[in-house]
Amino acid sequence: MLRLFSAILLLALLAPAPLAGQELEPAQFIGPRASFDHDKVDIGIVERGAVKEVPFIITNKGDQPLRITNIDISCGCLTYNISDPTISPESKSLLMVRIATSILIGAFEKEIYVKTNDPATPMKTLQIAGFSRATVHADPNVFSFGTIKRANAQTRSVKLYDMADFGLRIKSVETSSPLLEAIYSPIEPSKDKGSFEGKKGFLISVTVPPKHPLGELNEYVLVHTNLENGPTVKFPVLGEVQGDITWQPSKLSLALVNQDTGRKRRIVVQSTSGEFRVARVEHDEPFIDIVTYEKAAGNYVIIVTVIPDSPRGKFEDEVRIFEPDSSKPVVRIPVYGLVKGTRAGHKPASKPAPSVPIKLKEGEKIEDAE
Repeated sequence: MLRLFSAILLLALLAPAPLAGQELEPAQFIGPRASFDHDKVDIGIVERGAVKEVPFIITNKGDQPLRITNIDISCGCLTYNISDPTISPESKSLLMVRIATSILIGAFEKEIYVKTNDPATPMKTLQIAGFSRATVHADPNVFSFGTIKRANAQTRSVKLYDMADFGLRIKSVETSSPLLEAIYSPIEPSKDKGSFEGKKGFLISVTVPPKHPLGELNEYVLVHTNLENGPTVKFPVLGEVQGDITWQPSKLSLALVNQDTGRKRRIVVQSTSGEFRVARVEHDEPFIDIVTYEKAAGNYVIIVTVIPDSPRGKFEDEVRIFEPDSSKPVVRIPVYGLVKGTRAGHKPASKPAPSVPIKLKEGEKIEDAE
């Protein structure tokens, strides 16, 4: 035993000692380790509307499986796909990030946050940078009519500039309503100082005709171009059309309707000029009854009745008022409410017939209604 101890002690004494300044070898890394081929990728100048794919390669340089536990993005313009969320030692996974530039203007930097089970770096921030250049620019970007009178045609225009000088062409223009008229024509290079100076383009005009229905104007114009990214440009058409016609209420709420008794309410329609004529009134729900009375020239009362034993629950309908020789309603009035009851109720299968105005005789009264 003494001889064995002596031999071990001799070997220890003969072992070479580390030289001054020499570091000991670190212990081998144990666990997962995430390594990324890029921290930041600059995709350069892209035309606004383009969708670009940016790959990131994730390598596990540890000796235990690397797990991608979560990925967050800093912008709704980003989407991603990971080929394998669990990466074996010395294996790789592809993180493909797509960036849509339609909502980006000018220089941008967007981040992707990758969380893993790497104890040294549990979260890694990746970045995509670039510059989104507008190919075209609209001035203004909406056909805003504001409040207009129904008796006269009204026109608004926008200018669509070729900002990249690539040879913008308009193939066609269409509107969401057949009542709107849209035309376009080329314009000469702008002489205005600023970003539009020297730029060519098109003048696009939209006209609201005199017979357009009254009320809110909420339509759009589609301009089909030769653009590679986003060839169709959409322009809202907004405003309100007024005339010599008024109606009260503007929206008819029947609120709570007793299923046993039903409920009646009235709409009053008047014309200050007396020239307005109602040809018919239409609606959709078969358990709603409508009767129209003409009190005097341009003066009408519409009785809206939710009949007894109507289906319980919420309902929505629309009163549409037509002039003579008109295929489009001049007035639209929303109707809504809630039928309360214990029965399922009855909904007639037949479509309701149009209500034709009944001309009241002198002294004749209209049925009671709220």
